[in-house]
Amino acid sequence: MIIGIDADVYRIAIAVVNKRKVVHVETINRAKAPSVIWPQYDARLAAFMTQARTANACVFLEGIYLDERKPTRNVRSFQVLAEVHGEVKRAARVAGVCVEVVAPPTWQSRVLGMTKGRESIKAASMRLAKSESGRQDLSQHEADAICIAIFGERYPARVAG
Repeated sequence: MIIGIDADVYRIAIAVVNKRKVVHVETINRAKAPSVIWPQYDARLAAFMTQARTANACVFLEGIYLDERKPTRNVRSFQVLAEVHGEVKRAARVAGVCVEVVAPPTWQSRVLGMTKGRESIKAASMRLAKSESGRQDLSQHEADAICIAIFGERYPARVAG
């Protein structure tokens, strides 16, 4: 079982793929604002990772994306996103779940066949995710999480579980 995660400051989108089938998609809300974390966030993330361990799953976490067009925001963005990544990795480690970080251009090229054109990538991710999940109500983050999980099934983790 493979879990794809697309995390940002406000939410963690999760997709579970098993034997080439999308079996679960959810979003765990993280924050109202970058420094105002929802009270239930840690418990929900920990509970999800415990379920992942029970299912012997491996997490594929999207690496941090920094927009080259906004260099002055990149330092602040990186700090907060690194904090979010640390939270996900720690929850996984405590639960005994393996984590593989995958760079956005890596999963995008191998799953979508492209790495350029942000809007084109978003559209392709949404098309594939809707097709694979049968759901039309996906957020962009959930669509990306599905694509990351698909990547994880195609290219198994290099880390020990």
